[in-house]
Amino acid sequence: MSGNPNRLMIVDDEDGIRDFIRDVAEDLGFDVEDTADIAGFKDNVAAFAPSVISLDLCMPGAGDGDLLRALAEQDCPARIMVMSGLDGNALSEAERLGEHHGLRMLGKLGKPVTVDALEDMLRAAWIEAGAP
Repeated sequence: MSGNPNRLMIVDDEDGIRDFIRDVAEDLGFDVEDTADIAGFKDNVAAFAPSVISLDLCMPGAGDGDLLRALAEQDCPARIMVMSGLDGNALSEAERLGEHHGLRMLGKLGKPVTVDALEDMLRAAWIEAGAP
């Protein structure tokens, strides 16, 4: 793992979305890992130790809130942004669920995601080098 404190883990089943988020995040200086593998999700998060997680709410094989609960069980310190093509109510409910479980929710983005909205969200989570 590099010394870069800005590490983004992308969890999404769509290759194009993962590539899009990766490109934007790397342009902002984030180290990026991505996965569509729900079975290895917790191990991937633990190994990479992201500062930010971009989490698709509609992952095949994961029920409502399963991934958020898994992160809470790990006491995951990362900031979490939830994404979905579902309506805003589903995004808001996921954000409340994450907060209920003690997760550090960064925000929510509806798909399709714009470059500006994604950049704003990632900039809000930026950690200056040497900062705690």
